[in-house]
Amino acid sequence: MALAPFDAAACLSETEDQHALLAKAFASGDAGFIVHALGASDAGLGMSEADNLAVVAAR
Repeated sequence: MALAPFDAAACLSETEDQHALLAKAFASGDAGFIVHALGASDAGLGMSEADNLAVVAAR
């Protein structure tokens, strides 16, 4: 049985989903989780849009 690679960005097609992930990551205070969440969010957006979501999530 072959497994397909998991692409988190494919599950984050809605801005609300990305915001929720980033908010949870920043709330955790876990740097690794924050980096992962930023990367997953950026994969489906332009970087400036992902940066804006990160700023909102960090508040």
